[in-house]
Amino acid sequence: RDNLQKVIQDGLKTQLLREEDILVITSKVVAVTQGRIVKIADEEAFKTLVDTEAEQTLGGKEVILTVKDGIFIPWAGIDRSNIKKGYAVLWPKNPYNVAENLQKALRKTYKLQKLGVLIIDSWCAPLRKGVTAVALSYAGFKGINDVRGHKVHWFDFGEGEKPFAFFRGAHMTANRIAGTEPEFFNLRW
Repeated sequence: RDNLQKVIQDGLKTQLLREEDILVITSKVVAVTQGRIVKIADEEAFKTLVDTEAEQTLGGKEVILTVKDGIFIPWAGIDRSNIKKGYAVLWPKNPYNVAENLQKALRKTYKLQKLGVLIIDSWCAPLRKGVTAVALSYAGFKGINDVRGHKVHWFDFGEGEKPFAFFRGAHMTANRIAGTEPEFFNLRW
C-alpha cells in the first residue's frame, strides 16, 4: 500500500499541476494504493470472484459480462493485466470519496482554486473493436460538458505504463458532432 497523493506527486515530478487542470488516474493505481489486490488460485476462483464483486452477472464464457457499481463492464472490473500471474486487482473502494479527498489535498498542495480529478478504467463495448475509458468517479467539476479532442499529458512509469494523465486548456462545448465517438465526460466548473 502506498499513499495515493505521494504516488501522484512523485509521478508528476517537476510537472506541477496548474489552475483548471484535470488529473486523470487509472482505477488500478487507486486500487493498488488501497491494497485491493487478491490472489486467485485458478479460473474457477476467478469466476467466483467475478460473481462476488458483480452486482449482476449477465453471462459469457471467455468474457463474463457484468454490472458493477451501475456500470456494464466485463469481469466486474477485475483486472489481471500488468500484475503477477495468479493475482488480480479489484476496483477501488469508494472512488468518489477518493477523488474528492485527493482533489482537496492537491488543491491545497498546489494552491489551486480549480482542479479536477477523474478516476477511470478501460472499457470495451460488446461487438465493438477497441478500448475506451469509463469514469468511475470525479471531483472538482460537474459532469455536463464534452472535452473531447484536448491534449492529454501522460506520465510514463516505465515499461509503457501510463497510470495517470492530466488535461490542460480544455475548451468548453456541449455539442456532439454526428458520427463522432460518444462523449467521454462533460465538464463544468
